Parts: sequence; structure tokens; C-alpha cells
Amino acid sequence: MSEESSALVRDNVVVAPFGQFMRQQFGIYAEDVVKNRAVPDVYTGLKPVQARILQSMRDLGLQPNVAYKKSAKTVGACLGSYHPHGDTSVYDALVNMAQDFNMRYPLIDLHGNGGSIDGDPAAAMRYTEAKLSPMGALMLRDINKNTVNMVPNYDASEMEAERLPGLFPSLICNGASGIAVGMASSFLPHCAKDVYACLDMILENALKGEDTSIDAIISKLKAPDFPTGGVIVGMNGVQRGYREGKGTMKVRCKYEIVQEKNHDEIRISEIPYKVNKANMVQQIAEAKKTYELDIREIHDYSAKGVIDVRIVLGAGANTQVIVKQLLKHTDMQTSLSMNHVALVDGRPQQNLTIRALLYYFLSHSMEVVKRRTQFDLDAAEKRMHLLGAIADILESKEKTDEAIEIIRSAAGKADAISKLIERFEFDEEQATYVGNQKLWTLNADTMKEIFANRKALQEEIDGYNTILESDESLMTEVRVELAEIANKFKDDERRTEIGEAEDETIDARDYVEKRDIIVTYTHNGLIKAVELTDCSTQKRNGRGNNLKLKEDDFVRDVVTVNTHDDLLVVTNIGKGYILPAFKIPVVKKTSVGKYVNNYVAMSAEESIVNILPIRGADKDHDILFVTKQGVAKRVSLDDLPAVSNGAKMINIRENDELVVCTLVHEDDKLLVCTAEGLALKTPVSNVRVMGRAAAGNILMRFKTDTDYIVSAMNVKDGDTVFVITEMGLGKRLNVDAIAERANKGGKGVIYYKPNNKSGNVVNVLSVKEDQTIIVVTQKNVVIRTEADSISEQSRTSHGVAIIKMKDDMVLSASTAPKDAEQESDDNDTVE
Repeated sequence: MSEESSALVRDNVVVAPFGQFMRQQFGIYAEDVVKNRAVPDVYTGLKPVQARILQSMRDLGLQPNVAYKKSAKTVGACLGSYHPHGDTSVYDALVNMAQDFNMRYPLIDLHGNGGSIDGDPAAAMRYTEAKLSPMGALMLRDINKNTVNMVPNYDASEMEAERLPGLFPSLICNGASGIAVGMASSFLPHCAKDVYACLDMILENALKGEDTSIDAIISKLKAPDFPTGGVIVGMNGVQRGYREGKGTMKVRCKYEIVQEKNHDEIRISEIPYKVNKANMVQQIAEAKKTYELDIREIHDYSAKGVIDVRIVLGAGANTQVIVKQLLKHTDMQTSLSMNHVALVDGRPQQNLTIRALLYYFLSHSMEVVKRRTQFDLDAAEKRMHLLGAIADILESKEKTDEAIEIIRSAAGKADAISKLIERFEFDEEQATYVGNQKLWTLNADTMKEIFANRKALQEEIDGYNTILESDESLMTEVRVELAEIANKFKDDERRTEIGEAEDETIDARDYVEKRDIIVTYTHNGLIKAVELTDCSTQKRNGRGNNLKLKEDDFVRDVVTVNTHDDLLVVTNIGKGYILPAFKIPVVKKTSVGKYVNNYVAMSAEESIVNILPIRGADKDHDILFVTKQGVAKRVSLDDLPAVSNGAKMINIRENDELVVCTLVHEDDKLLVCTAEGLALKTPVSNVRVMGRAAAGNILMRFKTDTDYIVSAMNVKDGDTVFVITEMGLGKRLNVDAIAERANKGGKGVIYYKPNNKSGNVVNVLSVKEDQTIIVVTQKNVVIRTEADSISEQSRTSHGVAIIKMKDDMVLSASTAPKDAEQESDDNDTVE
């Protein structure tokens, strides 16, 4: 540093560069904030103001078993003796140590208005009264036995404890937080029973010469335990905080959903730690408006020590979605941090693991017990030193008589002490003690008591020496004492539940009511969804329901799905797109719908081949692709396109086109049907799972050049299929009638014999008796009829008339759940 930048003293004034001076002074300030205000002590978990308040209450004799005294008296004593700062800061710290919603184990017992969980402030210190709680008294136990170092107070007029000697791990059990200069500290509270169990395990292992792993500690400690209860969501942040000294966790309120007569209620009984309940209720009210939640009323019936907030939902409200929204946007769920920064021997240390915190507390406990034992030993030896002198004289009558004579014949007290020292080789303290005894008044019982006291005192001294003779003995004593304290918490159970991490994402489909819909796609690319109930159920051979379409358009695909399902839209170039069903507006059947390009980003060259419903229960299935020329392959559902612009699902060969895609399982049997009435039944496992870009392998060969695949589906023994022809003839057929082939590539067997009256087969559907069948014609006529009204026939039969045909032809068919409520004999066409 140059001379110009160095500090100089001129006329008793320090002259220094401003930057250098500020760095120096700010460093002093920062160190003072860290050590004397914001960061807790690792051994006691207290900040200086907290420790000084407790010492002041002890000085005033405010033990748990005495009457309360005005809080102002404690604040004044603390200010005058130990903490010369603002009275408000001292009183706030006093109140904080008494609030059972802030401290898991309050250190102060406050009488009067001590504030509330709604953020209401405590009454003024002149109105409230306070004394030490049992835990607060425990923090000060044996402070007068040289258990901790005593240092001068701010003006050196009194002595104060450098740290409190209590064997209660307040830092871990009560937690602490603070913000210093350049660092922050945050410790979360725990159940004392679990903490003492961890301490006992560590001591037990240490006595065996074994170490205690942090994994063993975590398994016993479990997780933080908050005075307000709540639920910890997931343990990853907790584990990190324990292992690294820094972590974040989510804590949510404890609630239940109660179903009332015509609505649901969300009832909150516990809230997250450090959350202001009144603010939380206000946030819920604001979220109702901001996110248009179907909340009818919000009531707060909470009383002292009891949380009871009730959120009344509207009739038919989506309760789970509302809960997710409230957890996301209000303090019903919040994040809490673990940032373990504490003072270790006066110096801040960061990233303290939970194991380190426990070991620091045990080192503190060992030191306190050792110093207290030494103090008690010194006091006992001092008593023995005096008691030994009088007992030595009383051991024989001659010595007793001689001592009495010396005392009686002495010119005064000083002369008697001098002669006792000379005769019995006492020191002055012993001689004074003996001289003060009225030896001539001692009877046999008194003498017997003195000898018994000496024996008991000697046993006490031997016990102290045993504790101090080795670390193992001292450790055993500490373990015993901690076990005695732990017994006070034997009935203290955890308040905070430990829950699993949950998927908190809010899917847009959660806002949509679950209902069955029919989705239709037309030749001109129009798609729409109508309520399943809008298509009335009719007897077979009915005239059907008319779906409103444009004049030159006709329906190509019909699928029945739930609004919470997805649709896989597969195009002619083998590309697949995921379309959530709820995104298709549900309209009246007289509506023509909207172009599919509004929902799927297809190119102009693409046209839809098939629309496949993908349901949540289908995740263990694969997608089977079959082309018109009999080529097939399977694609895993995991390969479905995740992007909005889709992805290639199959590579279509030249002069071929995709006919169908359907969901199959590895253990299923596959039934493939052609337009000219041939079917191949073979295990699905014969079709390999391939990547999305693969072209597939030959599945079925044809007897004629004009034949082609019209349907492929997975079947089980005993299943029935519905066959529909171009001219509206249909039948049900048991798949057991079709012989199974072990290998793929065959030409199949006859399942239908087309003729001029029936026309070729249009579609073959797997059907159950509790389903209905929807048939669509090229002139946009739709009929919905019950499956069990169609007879089950042989392979060679032509079936029965399903729909009356007049200059029309069947285009497609699909199945839907039976709608018993709308079963009707009405065969009129609905325009």
C-alpha cells in the first residue's frame, strides 16, 4: 500500500482513504451481526438476546414453579444487565420463545395475549406476565456449578454465561433462523423424542468403539417436526439438508375432503410452519377470483390452538383440480429451507450436517457434565476435608477429651485454633471448623450420624472420581442423564406427517368433466364430438340418426372415447399425432364440426387414415399397424409422439396404404380380416415390436389380387366379433370358429361369404353383448343398435339386416357402451 493510501493521524484525527475505512468498519459491523445477533450457537441453538433473556429470568427467580411476573420486569433486567439495546427487540424475542406455533418446545411460559398464528401482535409488555417454562429452566440447569465459562457483561459490572449449559438440544428440537451480513441461517424443529433417541444411539455405539453413520441417524430422526403439524411432501430435500447442511422441502397443510349433501368441502386442520393463517385465507379468496375456481364460501372457524378452515365448493366442482390450484397458488403449500449455519466456538461454520449438529451437542454435554462433576467433586472433597477433621477427633474418647480441654483452656478463639493446629496437625480451616463445634454436647447418636455422613460423602467422592477417570465413564454418565431428560418426552409424538412426493402438475383435462363422447371424422376433414347420449339406441333394422354434414361430405371414422382420453391421429404417410379428446368441442349432432387442422398440425399432403383412442389403462399395450397389403408391425406406446407436430409411426411401402391401427397386448391373439371374407388368427407375438420408422413384415397373404385387409384386432378365446357388409348385412361371430395359425404369413380361413346382396365386408369389430354398435353410411346416416340384438351365426352365414339401405352403402362402424336410459323403439330418422 502506498503512503497516500495508508492511514495517518493528524491532530488526533485519523486520515484514511474512504474505501479503506469503509471496508474496515463494515467488516467490524458484519462480524458483530454474525456473532451477536443473527446466527445461533451450535451448542445451545440460541442467539445472544435469547440466552440473555433466560439468564435475566433466572436472576429474577422466575422458575416454572413460581408466580408470573410482568414481562416488562424481565425486559428491564435484561436491558440493564446484559443486553443494552432496544426494549422492543428484547420483548419480541421473549414473545417468540413463548409462542407454541413458533417454538416446538417453548422456553418461556407467557401469561396474557402473546400474539396469534394470524399475525396478531402480542399485548404490550406492561400487560403480559412471564416465567421460565420447564424447557427454559432446563437450559439453565447447573449454571452455578462452573459448567460454562463466565464472561464480563457489556460494562464489566456483572458476569454472564458465554453459553447456557442445558442438556436440551434446542437448535435441533426448536430450530432457529436469522439473516446476517452475507449469510443466512435456517434450522428446522424436530421431535425431541427422536432427537434423544439419536443421541442415545450415538453414545451406545461410541461405548462399543463404533461410529454412527448419517444413514442410521436419518432413519431414526425421520424428518423435521413442526409445532403446527402439516405434511412434508417428499423426502429428497430433507435428505439433502441432513447430508449437506442445505436443502429445501415442501410442506403442505393437512386437509380432508368432506362430501356434503350436494357439494364438497375442503377442511384444513393443520397449516405449514411459519404460515400466517389469515393471509392464507385471504390468498384462497384471491385465488378464487383470479383463477375462477368454483368456490362458494370460505369459513374460518379456528379457535385458540385449533385450526379449522373450511372451503365450500360449488355443486359439481372438480375438487382435485381446485386443491391442486390452491396448493400451487396459496400458502396451503410452501417451501421451507434448511441452511445450517451456526457459531462453532464463536466462529460461523456453514453446511453443518445433522450428524455434525448431534456430535457438537454431545461434545457440549460431555463438557458440561465433566465440569459439573468436577465442581461437585471439589465441593464434596472440601466437605470431607472438614468432616474428616471432626470425625478424626471423635474416633477416640482421648482425642475428644483432649480437644475439649484445649478449647476450654484457650485464651480465646485464635488461641484455640492455634493449639488445635499444633496438636492434631489440622490446617486453619479444619481447626476453625472443629473449634466451632460444641464437642461436649455431642452424644452417641450425633457421633454416629457424623461417621455415616463421612461414609456417604466418601462414596459420593468415589462416584465423581469414577466418572472423571475415563472418557468411557463420562460418556456413560452423559448417556444416563440424557436418558432421564428424554423420559420427559416419552409421550411426545410427531405432529408432522411424512408424505410421498406427488405430481403437482395441473393437466388442462382435469378441468373437463369426464363423459363419454362420439368423435367423427369426415371425408372433407371435419371433426366433431357429440354426446354419446345424443345418438338414441334403436332396435336392429332401424333407420338410424342423421348426423348433420355438408352436402358433399361423408363420415370416415367414428370412435367412442372419454373426454380424458387421447386420440392418436394417424395419417396416410404413416405419421401420428396426439390429440387430447377434450380439445374437440362437444357440439350437437346437427353441427358440422371444424376442420381437423384446427387441432392437428398436418401438412397439406396428409390425410387421416385412422383415429385411435389411447386410454390411461392401455399403457401396457402396443400399437399394431396393418396395411392394406397385409404388412404389419407393432410400436410401443412409449414411442408415441410427444411433440405437437407429430412423428413418423410407420414407413409405408409403395402401392400400399395404412388400413388400421389398434392397441394389442403381447399375450393377445390377433384377428386379421379381408374384404372378401378371409380371416387369419395368430398370436400377437408373431408381429415384432419395431421402431417408428420401420416398414414392418408380411402378416397375411391373399388368395386373389383384388382382396385387401379391412380390419385387424386383438381377440381372446370366446370373444365375438361383429361383421358388417357394404349393403348393411351384419352378424356376430365367435372367434373360436376361426382356427388359429401358429405362424404369420398364411392366407386364412373363411369367416364370411360375400355375394351381390351383401357386398364385400366393410369392417369387423370386436364386440361385447353390453355394447352398442354404431354404423355409418356414405349418405351420413348413423344407426346405433344393441349388440345383443344381433344374432351370433356361423362363418358361412350372411347375417341379418342391420340398417335399411336405399341407394346407399355402409362406410364404417364402431362400438360404444350401452346406454340403457335411452333405449328406444323409435326408428324415425332425426334430422
